This record gives sequence, structure tokens and C-alpha cells, in this order.
Amino acid sequence: MTYVGAVRAALSGAGDPERAAQQQAYMKSELPYVGLGAPALKALLRPLLVEHRFVDRAQWEAAVLELWEDAEHREEWYAAIALLRHRSYRAWLDPDLLRGWLAPGVEVKRIEIDERVGGFFRVWHGSADIDVGGFDGEILELVPDRRIVFRLGFVGPERRKGPAYDTLLTVALREAPHGKTALTLVHERLDDLAAGMPDIADNVENGWELVLDQLAILLSERT
Repeated sequence: MTYVGAVRAALSGAGDPERAAQQQAYMKSELPYVGLGAPALKALLRPLLVEHRFVDRAQWEAAVLELWEDAEHREEWYAAIALLRHRSYRAWLDPDLLRGWLAPGVEVKRIEIDERVGGFFRVWHGSADIDVGGFDGEILELVPDRRIVFRLGFVGPERRKGPAYDTLLTVALREAPHGKTALTLVHERLDDLAAGMPDIADNVENGWELVLDQLAILLSERT
């Protein structure tokens, strides 16, 4: 079943007609509602977003447009908006996506992610013969499609057996006009990194500008 089909099937068995009528009247909407509150709708959509993968950008765009233009209930519009934000969230947790943007100019040898609060977040930089280090951290907070907080440790070739400089990275996502997603990134607690790896610390801001530009290009090309 397609993502659109799964959304419509899930909505058909949910909702409250009385609530739906109240929502439609309050919003003065020509499009009827199923009758789900925001928390219930998010809970309904979350597993569908996780389970469905799109072959390419064209397939993803087609799903968004079908939900928006052929909507039978207003909740389908909200499902389209959720799909727009979801791909930005997945780009921080899917190793295949991360490899395409997280370290432009540096080879990413391997990425390991345990996608849960308390799970590991590990990136190896280098080449086939040389390991130059990378990131070794932990996922501290996960709010699907909204917020991720990492303890992001900068490590050398010896990983955690050698010096490790832990920082705090917060990524927040929110809806923006015209179906866009706004991303706010805060990288803090950099004092230990500045003391141990001053050249790296001095380039953190420029580095994020570079990789976020690469992320924007990636998301414009694929899901």
C-alpha cells in the first residue's frame, strides 16, 4: 500500500463525527474533517512515516501533492505537511542520508546509529587505509519530526580510548511558509573542544554553514 493509501485507510477508521462537525464549523472549512485532535493525528501518522520509504524525490512529491490536491478530509492536508517535515528529521538519523551531507570534503567510512534516547551516534572519517577519527556520541532527546539533541563527541583515531571532546548539539524543526521546514541548530559546550582541538573549534560555525548548505541541496534532490 502506498503512503497516501495508508493515510486514508488509517483515517477512515478513526475520528469522531461530532468533533469533526465542530472542527469544520470553527475553521469555516469547506473541506470536512475526520474529527481527530492534534495529538491523536500525530500518533496515527508517526508509524506510517517511519514505515514508508520513497524511491526518489518524484515519488515523494507525488505523495505530497496527492494528499494536498485530492484531499477528502482536512487531516490529509496535515498529513502532507507532516511528510514535508519528516524528510528533514530523517536526514539526521538515516546513515545513508547522513553520508551524503554531514562531512563534505571528508570521506565517511562508516556510520552507526542506535535510534533511541540513550542510543549511540557514531561516525568514522578517513579512507580505506587511514582512520582520522570522527564523532562518537549519544542521542539525548528524540521528538519525532520536531527535535533531536545529541551529546556529540569529537574523537581521534583511537575513538573513546583516546581524548574525546563532548559537546551538545540541538536540532529543532518547525513548519515554515510555503510547505518549507525551518531548522534551528544550536551547538554549545565547546570549551573542552577549544582546549583540546582549537583548530576544529575555531571552524565549527563555518563547518555547519557548509554542511547545512549540503543538506539543503540533498533534500532538494531526494527524500
